[in-house]
Amino acid sequence: MKNYLGYLESLYNHETSQRKIDYIRYNFSPYLKKLNKNSRILEIGPGFGEFINILNAKGITNIDILDNSKEVLEYNKSHYKLDQVFLTPNISSADKKIGQYDLIFLLQVLEHIPPEKYKDVIQILYKHLKSTGYIIITVPNAGNLLGLSERYNDLQHQASFTEISLRELPAFCEIENYQVEIKGYRIPPYNLINILRIIAQRFFHFFLSILYLINGGVYLKIYHPNISLIIKKNKSCLH
Repeated sequence: MKNYLGYLESLYNHETSQRKIDYIRYNFSPYLKKLNKNSRILEIGPGFGEFINILNAKGITNIDILDNSKEVLEYNKSHYKLDQVFLTPNISSADKKIGQYDLIFLLQVLEHIPPEKYKDVIQILYKHLKSTGYIIITVPNAGNLLGLSERYNDLQHQASFTEISLRELPAFCEIENYQVEIKGYRIPPYNLINILRIIAQRFFHFFLSILYLINGGVYLKIYHPNISLIIKKNKSCLH
């Protein structure tokens, strides 16, 4: 898409950007706490740099970013402290450029990639992950009946996922010696409105669980609009 930064500007403002920061901090604080000033981070598809904002606030500047939009990269270079910036049409073409990382972060990125590329992408990212490092991937959750809006609101989306397909992804991509965690992308309880949303959401999720039970077949447990896959590379891995 030409002028992707302009497209993002049509969707986000300061309030939505701050909300995104709150979501990231709340959902991924256990992994953020493991980082220090010497940690090396790769973010793919940084958007307006909400994740980088959090890292810079922790004193972390060993951050590489990768995107296919020159405007997005220039925006982040001018607003945050970064190490390297990679302009590339896809992740595969960056294989020989990127380094080794303690954390690789993809927030609402994988759904933009054609499914036939998943194996190549995950294998490359895993190869560039340090021992005991994490890959965090957040995508639309097809397990939520309203998740169709997350899937189809953006013409660039190629797919959506459930907790089952996400859990199968690392094995499908033939990586080895890893641990997997699947988490709903939860609302942070930082204000009264969010607390009320959480309560209402729990009722809705209970209703969805009943529908799945009545329907029979596959029974899902995570119904948040977005869902996260966390892959940890075990210490003994030889890659």
